[in-house]
Amino acid sequence: MMATLARCNEYYLQVEQKMTGVVLDAVRKIISSFDDVDTTASVVREALQLVSNQKQVILHVHPEQVAEVREKVSSILSDFPEVGYVEVIADARLKNGGCILETEVGIIDASIDGQLQALKQAITKQFSERQQVLS
Repeated sequence: MMATLARCNEYYLQVEQKMTGVVLDAVRKIISSFDDVDTTASVVREALQLVSNQKQVILHVHPEQVAEVREKVSSILSDFPEVGYVEVIADARLKNGGCILETEVGIIDASIDGQLQALKQAITKQFSERQQVLS
C-alpha cells in the first residue's frame, strides 16, 4: 500500500513538472505573437511602478528598439510624475522585448524571460516544498 502511494506521489510530481513546462511554453508562444515594442512598453510601465520613487532611471533595451521605446517612454512617464528622467540605452545582451531598469537603489530585470524564469522557480519551489511535506 505504501509503495503504491509513493508511486502515485512520484507520478503526480512528474505530471506537475511537465504541466509547468507546457504552461510556460504556451505563455511564451502567446507573448511572442505580441509586438516587441508594445511588450517592452508594458513591461516598463509595470517596472516603473516598483521604482516610482526614483528620480532617475536608466532603461536598457535591445538596440533595435531604442528609438521606438524612447517614444513610448515619454507617454508612459505622464503616469509617473515623480520619476524625473528615464534614459533609454541600447544593450546588445537583451533580446527583443527585454528590458532592465537601473536605479540608484538597484537593478530590475523586467524582461518577460526574466519574469517567466522567476515564475518557474517559484512554482518549482512550491512543488519541492509540497513534496518534502508528503515524504
